[in-house]
Amino acid sequence: MPENYTVPEGHELIGATTWIFKNATTINTGRGGYRYYVIDGTYNYINKINSAFIPYNIIGNNYEVLCRDEDNDGYYNWGIGQKPSTCPTCPTEPDCDDSNPFLGPFDDRYGCTLLCENFHYNNTPITIDEDETWYDVNYINKDIIVNSDTLFVFDELQMHDSACITIKNGGVFILGENATLKGACNDTIYSGNITVEPGGILKFGENTNIFMNSSGSIFVDHNQSNDGKLIVDKNFNLELLNNSTYLEIKGELEICDTTTFTYNGDGYIKFSNPGGDPTNNIFCGTNSSFVLQGSGQNDKIMEVQQSTVKIKWCSPANIACCI
Repeated sequence: MPENYTVPEGHELIGATTWIFKNATTINTGRGGYRYYVIDGTYNYINKINSAFIPYNIIGNNYEVLCRDEDNDGYYNWGIGQKPSTCPTCPTEPDCDDSNPFLGPFDDRYGCTLLCENFHYNNTPITIDEDETWYDVNYINKDIIVNSDTLFVFDELQMHDSACITIKNGGVFILGENATLKGACNDTIYSGNITVEPGGILKFGENTNIFMNSSGSIFVDHNQSNDGKLIVDKNFNLELLNNSTYLEIKGELEICDTTTFTYNGDGYIKFSNPGGDPTNNIFCGTNSSFVLQGSGQNDKIMEVQQSTVKIKWCSPANIACCI
């Protein structure tokens, strides 16, 4: 059954009981943050929400509500309802996820609140060796290494500043439509590094937001046999907020059809392929354009460390400095 289903006249769904669930994510999922399910017959969605409907048998006759802090983050979980008298001295808000020490109480959408004081960098990386899709808000305190196949990210990816993203030869990282990449703490600005190795692909989909600051950088690499590639699609928003924050293109920048490549903030863009003349870094789709504007580092919005920068098929190709 698709995300949105129009019930035709005389259909068996008319008059059926519909369960409405509020997602613990953003308004971008379902219908304004809510999902509608019919639990009967052909349109059975019980596999997606089985925790709400599978009956459980109570073993024994001890009905005392347990109040536990399994992840030792100071927040306790007791199930639904008010805090029971069996709890020790602790906050009145229940733990959203009692298996994860850096996730605390629920927020106003029943998502998990991040406990930045517990959100420490973990040097064991997350490796992607087959296609994966990440939904909802993901708080990541480890390096992400996309070795092969594709990592699709929807909704929000919030990174620890010490955690880096590396896309290796054959790997693809796609920030899907309306998704956001940002820092988990420190005003939600990411100060880590993203590296696209030769043969890797990084794509920013339609209406995506990427917020980078401080020493944060995106590096698209190149070698004699292959190029890393950054693909940008319509209405993406790249924020390079600090004068030392930059996007470095040594490989390729591909601008999709009817897309304007630009960025906001005090950072800058660097082209650094040391190859001979001509060097083709930028490839434009139909009716796409390349426009740079902003204060940049000491009014620098672009740095060229190669013989030429050729902007193929872009119209217009404007570089402007607006202080």
